[in-house]
Amino acid sequence: MCSNRTSHVVKLDLHNNFIDINYDYNTDMINYKFRTLGGEINPFLLAIEHLNYLDLSYNNFGHKWIPEFIGSFKNLKYLDLTDAGFGGSIPPQLGNLTKLLHLDLSFNSLHSVHLVSWLPRLSTLKYLDMSELNLSAAVDGVQAMSMPPASLRVLYLFDCNLNATFSSLPLYSSNLTSLVSLGLGGNYFHDPIPNGLLGNMTSLEKLGLGGNDLIGMIRRTLKNLGNLKNLIV
Repeated sequence: MCSNRTSHVVKLDLHNNFIDINYDYNTDMINYKFRTLGGEINPFLLAIEHLNYLDLSYNNFGHKWIPEFIGSFKNLKYLDLTDAGFGGSIPPQLGNLTKLLHLDLSFNSLHSVHLVSWLPRLSTLKYLDMSELNLSAAVDGVQAMSMPPASLRVLYLFDCNLNATFSSLPLYSSNLTSLVSLGLGGNYFHDPIPNGLLGNMTSLEKLGLGGNDLIGMIRRTLKNLGNLKNLIV
């Protein structure tokens, strides 16, 4: 898509559009793969210097690493790499995307050793999904959760192998008080939800804690969530 004002290319949407169709994943695997992109991502993409939207989701790049040059798209506001077959470490160069509003890295074979080296630099980020990434090796994983951008509205960390107890997560951080949706399911936290831990997230509408190993009385747990006056789900 080009800008109506400047005619520059501003949007490149190459997601596998077969995912948009109602289909059975098992019986239609051949058709799904037929529409799947792969191979090397060429640095020639940098010629599209005004790009603000890039979607490569639901393709299969064969566990190749996310190219570091993606961090050179200084105008990028939207980056979706969902289930695109990337592997290796998340490049810290993503921290250069200081205009980014939406970042989805979910369902890839990715890991990050030092989240705080790039995540807090995304000061305008509103949506972050790192579900199904292996964050167990992140030496600063818990610390990074206390340092997300204050602009963040949606944070999904489902099935991330977080090495923490629920009570050790810095969910009291002032940077998390504007969250509307928070997903922490499938991380096998084996402890109760402490009193007041989520109490300052008064904007929260959706909370996902399924697939954990939470303990304690249901009545007390619900009481500890009682300050979440806007909770819908």
